[in-house]
Amino acid sequence: MTTDSDAIWSPRRPSTLLTAPAVTVPARMRRMWDWSSARLEDLAALLAEAQLPEEVVTIAVVGSLSRREASHHSDLDLLVIVRDSPDRHPAEAKALLASIQQRLSPVTLAESDPVGIFTTPIDERSLLDRTTLGQIDEAPAVFGKRFHLLLEGIPLNGAEAYQRLAHGVVDRYRERETIEGNCCWATLLDDLVRYHRSLSLRARWRRDGRASPAMRMIKFAHARRLSYAGLLALLAESSLREPRHVDWLAAHLWRTPLERLALIHEATSDDGLNEILTLHANYLDLMANPEVRESLHAKDSDKDESTGSDHQRELLANGVALAERLQRFFLRHGERWGTAFASSWWM
Repeated sequence: MTTDSDAIWSPRRPSTLLTAPAVTVPARMRRMWDWSSARLEDLAALLAEAQLPEEVVTIAVVGSLSRREASHHSDLDLLVIVRDSPDRHPAEAKALLASIQQRLSPVTLAESDPVGIFTTPIDERSLLDRTTLGQIDEAPAVFGKRFHLLLEGIPLNGAEAYQRLAHGVVDRYRERETIEGNCCWATLLDDLVRYHRSLSLRARWRRDGRASPAMRMIKFAHARRLSYAGLLALLAESSLREPRHVDWLAAHLWRTPLERLALIHEATSDDGLNEILTLHANYLDLMANPEVRESLHAKDSDKDESTGSDHQRELLANGVALAERLQRFFLRHGERWGTAFASSWWM
């Protein structure tokens, strides 16, 4: 039986950008949406045929595939959520993840970063743990996976369980608001800004892993920044729905970052969304060019923008323009969301 959760998380659902008024979706983005949706459907079908252990609650995909802008270069990053802490049985947890990856191997995508946070499953309790609110030294793998769930995750199976968990993660952040009487989402905004700035530092300084420094910086300037803006858009719009803001936010997490920005566009008729789409399409077009990708992966690609390749300078300039458009897009509507919310995300 198909449930509401199955419908909204369906791999084959159409993009809401296509029906947003006065929005022009670039051809590149339309093609990538269709390609990504087909891969998501393939992955979901493979899991539906698998005999997964009862320990598995739900399996989600994150990254470019979940944002519906993947290509054959993309990684398959899996958020595997289990019932019991994987720290208690690390060998079994590692074997479980390996078996899931093997099951999905017929879908040809790059393996996840071997030193990234998706090399282990995570348990429900860690995601929902309220004792870690405000704890700045929480394990990066837990903090990061929780935010991927909020930013861009899409369940490949167990959609109802995933939706329940997503609601629980959102509701987790309400506790501190109730105690302190702060503006709507003060604690979640603190964590969102902390997560985003951590990614900025990681992009600038990390030297391990597969991606080159230039590739990390350019991805941060585009995809990571849009994911941040997308969740910020949901927080802003949900602040107008108090006291039902938790339910509203959790009910809209299925939207991609750009679809989340479209909610502001639809509510305000702000034509800035088309500029944002054009700049992001520029990024996607360049990243689809093998020559560009090769230049970004070159060992000397960590030079600054004044000495990097022409492609690197072009992409970095595009990222700066995207940041400026996003900033204007949000600042134009600060009064609509109220002073308390509008100031809390940048002051």
